[in-house]
Amino acid sequence: MNIVELITFVIITFTTLNFFFVEVHAAYGLMVIVTSFNLTVYLKTKSEASKLFLLAVAISAISAVIFMNELGISIWFNHYDISHILMSISAFIFYKGSHKMIYDPLATKD
Repeated sequence: MNIVELITFVIITFTTLNFFFVEVHAAYGLMVIVTSFNLTVYLKTKSEASKLFLLAVAISAISAVIFMNELGISIWFNHYDISHILMSISAFIFYKGSHKMIYDPLATKD
């Protein structure tokens, strides 16, 4: 089902060249797939990796809200800049969670 969703959104995005479909795909992937799986794992195992993934999704959601509402500090530091900085932080936290999951898969707590 994920592959069908991905192919559908790739085709729609390339034919319309509308960034809205990229946002919808990212929201679906992060909020439905990543959050539901990691919340389930975290509630069962208290995995630190899943906790980091949930934190990264929360930061990504804040980034999306800032981007969609065009919340900026000034013309020189606008919603694009703020949302991209938050996405970078989120990507780093996803990396840390992945690293913890790969190199310490049995650890459930620090």
